[in-house]
Amino acid sequence: MKSKRFILRLWFGVFLLNLLVAGWAVFILNVSFRTHVESAEIVTQNLALMLEREISIIFASTDLSLRSMVDDYDDKNHSLSNKWKSKLYRLKPILQMLADLGAINAQGTLIWGGVADALILEKISDYDFFMRHRDQPNAGLVISSPIYSHGTQQWLLVLSRRLNDSSGTFSGIVAATISLKIVTAQVGHLQTKP
Repeated sequence: MKSKRFILRLWFGVFLLNLLVAGWAVFILNVSFRTHVESAEIVTQNLALMLEREISIIFASTDLSLRSMVDDYDDKNHSLSNKWKSKLYRLKPILQMLADLGAINAQGTLIWGGVADALILEKISDYDFFMRHRDQPNAGLVISSPIYSHGTQQWLLVLSRRLNDSSGTFSGIVAATISLKIVTAQVGHLQTKP
């Protein structure tokens, strides 16, 4: 009888020990899982911040160039000054992410650059970004929705700013096209591993 009680207690002890080990294993796995989830969340947040920073740098440098072009625009005879043309030529190699730079007059005709080559509509004045500048004097920097260019076989974003004559009347826009392929390559070097 004592040996049966002993064996029963032994089995009960082994069962409790196995239950304790299984509980401990579940606890450790749960802690490990939560640690990995928290780590993945931190990596994702850091990656999102890095992507935001990289894209912001691309847009800010392009906008700075467009602002500079707007500031130097010579509207006296509605043409581009040599200083402005020279600046446009200098900016293109510096801002390598740009597919092209250009200036478009109030009628939607390209007056400098190759931006129109990349766009699919015959009249630039038919694009939303052009109409927004024409209709809203304080629009600031306008970023188009992605436009597929049949000429370059790439998806492009158009960043543009309004040009005004000396009386504040709409005189056209300056625009830069950015290839989404370049943006992808620019941010593609970011690592997703911790």
